[in-house]
Amino acid sequence: MKLHLNVQSPDPELFPGLRLLAVADDKGRFELAPTAGPATLAPGAYDVLVRVLSDTSAPKCVRIVFGALAGGEIAYALEEAELGSWRARAVSNKAVARFALEIDAAVPARFVVSHAEISVREAEPSLGPSLKAAGLLAARALFRAAPEPVRAAVLASGSRRRALGRAAGAGDADAKAPSGGLLGARTANTEDLIARQADFAERAAIADGACDHDFVGEDAQPIGTKPRVRALAFYLPQFHTIPENDAWWGRGFTEWTNVTKAQPQFLGHEQPKLPGELGFYDLDRIEVLANQAALARAFGIEGFCFYYYWFAGRRLLERPLERLLARRDIDLPFCLCWANENWTRSWDGDGAKVLIAQQHGDDDHAAVFDDLSLYLQDPRAIRVQNKPMLLVYRPDIIPDAARLTAIWRERAQRRGIGELYLVATNAFGFDEPTRLGFDAIAEFPPHGVRQARIEAQLAWMNPAHGGAVFDYEAVVAGALDRYGKPPSRGAPTHPGVMPGWDNEARRPGRGVVYHRASPAAFERWLTGAADFAERAGTPEANFVFINAWNEWAEGAMLEPDRRRGRAYLAACARALSSRA
Repeated sequence: MKLHLNVQSPDPELFPGLRLLAVADDKGRFELAPTAGPATLAPGAYDVLVRVLSDTSAPKCVRIVFGALAGGEIAYALEEAELGSWRARAVSNKAVARFALEIDAAVPARFVVSHAEISVREAEPSLGPSLKAAGLLAARALFRAAPEPVRAAVLASGSRRRALGRAAGAGDADAKAPSGGLLGARTANTEDLIARQADFAERAAIADGACDHDFVGEDAQPIGTKPRVRALAFYLPQFHTIPENDAWWGRGFTEWTNVTKAQPQFLGHEQPKLPGELGFYDLDRIEVLANQAALARAFGIEGFCFYYYWFAGRRLLERPLERLLARRDIDLPFCLCWANENWTRSWDGDGAKVLIAQQHGDDDHAAVFDDLSLYLQDPRAIRVQNKPMLLVYRPDIIPDAARLTAIWRERAQRRGIGELYLVATNAFGFDEPTRLGFDAIAEFPPHGVRQARIEAQLAWMNPAHGGAVFDYEAVVAGALDRYGKPPSRGAPTHPGVMPGWDNEARRPGRGVVYHRASPAAFERWLTGAADFAERAGTPEANFVFINAWNEWAEGAMLEPDRRRGRAYLAACARALSSRA
């Protein structure tokens, strides 16, 4: 079916044949009004063809816009065509009430529309082989929409304007099927098709240099004042090669190996997560740690809590810490968290196979502290009332954790270190720090947060997914509710927050995802945690722990990423700033 269009213009001298709606940003917007056939078209797939005559050269058509009857617009790319012919394709799940052209009007051009028509290709289109091509065309058109000088300036600026990543209203990247389910070639639901096209268009735009709507570039404002609490970010050192990982996971393995293999499991699933300005760094280069330290400190993070790996006398991933000790000029306060679990093949599903084991006991308690003591004596070691702070990740798996804390305190005195400030995390439900000789407990999300699962709300691309999906916004709301209550008696609790969590990279097809994480939601969480720490802690012990600085394979990182830049760091600066 073809619907012919009548085109009008209030200013025939300037633009004969088109009705001018608006001019903004050097673009003219012109509406095509039906003269025959129905006033609106039913949901379906459409081809649009417009031919023009010009006494000079045909103007550049930026895009053709399809206006839905119920509001909203869907903009699709122009196909390559001969000079003076503009074509576009679109799929709409709503009745279409109007069509419009957006034309580059930086230099007025005289032209006349000689022919305009709309062809209805399919009333209820199914997924077809051209879906990928259509999405790619849409993404490319978004970038091509700007005049050449603007495009060049955007690319040169490094900030790559966020509007590109929104696919110009091509749909909601988080669109979901009404009751969840699989998206595939058998799906005939137009809404699902629109969502999938939009999802692809957004990914293509990001890959082509676009940024998300909450992107923050180099103009992000550092904190500027002393932070109101002591924010510490957990730090993963597994970004350099070691012989053990070469043997266990393949030559050249680092955490980046996991990160880059992640695939999206549902529409709107932000995978893979890729680094921004720091790139795919190698922690064998001490300048990387120096740059990370400077960035963290500028945005209110006091220091890093390094994971420390000790297995019955054998150290792993120790080189970044060793290099830090040798470079006293790097301004980076730090503490250590002993990751005291067995190292297993849990990443590939064989958690029963132990690669290197712990041997907890009195002799090991003494030996591990003797090794730790070297770091505790560094002037940058984080202290509470001059007591060096140490964390233990899982006291619950130590047969007699009270013996560990007693031995550590005794050996600290013997070595002239003095008193210790010992902290346990609440991982795996641990909640009895005082009985085992710890001074405090630190929250370690996502441990300790429970919210309803939302898999049924999502449009799945992997029907066999064996993990779980939770709503990050609901987690934040639950945390803020807890922080609004009076602190419980007993050992002090240091609140913990996470900028996100998605370990799909480590557990392909079975990851745990906290969906809809955003810098804005994280800022609310961190602000509430800082308020709680100010009320509940002393100025020297008002810690807030952030999981994490660089857990890229677990989707928990403050470091700049390709999609949002420094947005999470900017959120830290705002949440941690001193209040008037």
